[in-house]
Amino acid sequence: MSGTPLSPSDFMSKVGNEGGISTRNKFSIMVTAPMDMPLKSWSPAAQMVCHTVQLPGKSLSRTEDRIYGIDVQKPYGITFEPVTLAFYNTNNFKAREFWEMWLEWIQPRQSRNIRYYSKMIGQIQIYHYSEDVESPVPGDQNYVMTLNEAYPMSLEEVELGWDNQDVMDFQVQISYKDW
Repeated sequence: MSGTPLSPSDFMSKVGNEGGISTRNKFSIMVTAPMDMPLKSWSPAAQMVCHTVQLPGKSLSRTEDRIYGIDVQKPYGITFEPVTLAFYNTNNFKAREFWEMWLEWIQPRQSRNIRYYSKMIGQIQIYHYSEDVESPVPGDQNYVMTLNEAYPMSLEEVELGWDNQDVMDFQVQISYKDW
């Protein structure tokens, strides 16, 4: 049957057998900070204000190898691009304070000494849920991706203005070893 186009009913049947087409709107995250970092401002409820997350991709790093005058691209490693998390800010600023504290933990303001890598990394899990799940909680997911040895690279600025009544949100860029 290879090369034969699927009819719409065959397509729908095959998709139905695989659980249906997934949507992007049911997800949650779980953030695990570095083990030694004091958690004065993080609460599990703050994870619920994450409104956008990227499932990261990976790509092969390549180099050119000339074989008898012909350039051939050959892979030599895998590259993992940073992931962006976007959060709604609440009036108590708990989510933003958590990321500020993690960045401060990596490089304390007083000493400006960067911590050892093993002391600054945590883990981030991204859970995806199917449409039929009533309440998206870890354990009911249909897919989970774990960002290993994760840490925040940057915390985006937030513009305030007297004429701006939009919901406040901010983005955090995350670097990680692999997933």
